[in-house]
Amino acid sequence: MAWRPLTSALLRQLGPRPSDIIADIGCGTGSFLALLGGTAKWARLIGVDPDDRILHRARLKLEAAGIVVTLKHGYLRDVGALLAGTGVNKIVSSLVFHQVPLAEKGAGLSSIYSALPPGGELHVADNGHSGRNKNTGTHHRCH
Repeated sequence: MAWRPLTSALLRQLGPRPSDIIADIGCGTGSFLALLGGTAKWARLIGVDPDDRILHRARLKLEAAGIVVTLKHGYLRDVGALLAGTGVNKIVSSLVFHQVPLAEKGAGLSSIYSALPPGGELHVADNGHSGRNKNTGTHHRCH
């Protein structure tokens, strides 16, 4: 599945509102944060990624676009601690989960859920395997 249709669908599903504090887990170079910041200028944005070099690239890209984002270094399993006290109510992750081992997925999801308040949302878009189709986009909304 191509990146643009996947992220466009994820953005529509996320449905950013003015009161939202949204964290992008595995934000990479900040492409989805740039799209989100350009669409929902009022939302408070947080990006998390384990690669400092990639976070530096994201910072440069987002600053050049005039998008204010708090970037944090960390892994999926660190999300609960990294987002504690931020008031985050929506967490998004795109094209991350297929890259991590099963144990890290479980630890990451537990950590993500610990960061969300009651009624908070987790939105995931990723590639996976579904029968013969190896590039099935998945979008999940969890309350």
